[in-house]
Amino acid sequence: MIIACANQKGGVAKTTRVICLGGLLVKTGSCLVVDLDPQGNLTTGLGVEVKENQITSYEMITERATAKDALMATSRHP
Repeated sequence: MIIACANQKGGVAKTTRVICLGGLLVKTGSCLVVDLDPQGNLTTGLGVEVKENQITSYEMITERATAKDALMATSRHP
């Protein structure tokens, strides 16, 4: 199943919605969320600390890295 959450307007709870939806979906199995926002709020909202020289979706989109290189694991909470 693929679910996309997009809206060009800011401040409409896209990030919050994806964090909550991802949390619900991970209870039934694995779930992949993709943070394409340059600010990276979804990433930090999931508790991932972005470090200098971190491979992000930007490097993936510009073909400087693969999707596998950009993957980051987060804690799974039952």
